[in-house]
Amino acid sequence: MITVKSQFVQRTLAAITLVLVLGALSMIWPAIIGLFLGVLLLLQSCSAE
Repeated sequence: MITVKSQFVQRTLAAITLVLVLGALSMIWPAIIGLFLGVLLLLQSCSAE
């Protein structure tokens, strides 16, 4: 009974961790992509002049 409960707890914690990580990535990714595109545009405008 204890092993089944600990497995359930481990799976629940793993699911919560996965959701938190995906949520953090979904918040962080747009900032990373925006920063990357901003740097690319900056480099293009500098090389164009």
